[in-house]
Amino acid sequence: MQEVVKFHRNIFEISLFNLQAIKRAYSDILGLQHLVHLSINVVDPRNEIMFLSATPNTGINVCGTNLWRFDKSISPTLYKNNKFYFWDDCYHKKAFWDLKIAKEIVNGIRCGFIVIEKVNDYYIMYSYGLDQDSLEMREQIISMQKYFIEMGRYCFKRVYPIYEKYDNKSNLLETIGSGLVVL
Repeated sequence: MQEVVKFHRNIFEISLFNLQAIKRAYSDILGLQHLVHLSINVVDPRNEIMFLSATPNTGINVCGTNLWRFDKSISPTLYKNNKFYFWDDCYHKKAFWDLKIAKEIVNGIRCGFIVIEKVNDYYIMYSYGLDQDSLEMREQIISMQKYFIEMGRYCFKRVYPIYEKYDNKSNLLETIGSGLVVL
């Protein structure tokens, strides 16, 4: 049986109710390298996912509809076995354009990608969106994965108090601060 991600009971409220604080926490990196979106998605050992997003509509437009079933970017099979992927490589062909429009185009994103690190039994998915796309840009992104992990860690440390309000069972901040090995 294929594993399925479960949504945190406050999946939409977390980012919506804390949007200004999240945007302030990510403000140092948004705008760099054409970055217009960052969502730090934390998956706990039970495959329950939480989003800390500066652009909540990227998740709401997909997870608030049936489209999430066609977006494998949040599939345990994918994030547990990869350390990097582009969003549009994860879209099922049956819903490719619906996802491209709902998740990317309406949010001003032309290229989205995820870098992943495993922390204890948690998976932290740093999900980025850029306002430009090209083959050269994608090649550069692939070569800069460690840079994007470091930027994600920096921002996660800044939003950790928000994360902790919704999941106070983990000590991810201490582990991240110790310089983890990327998956």
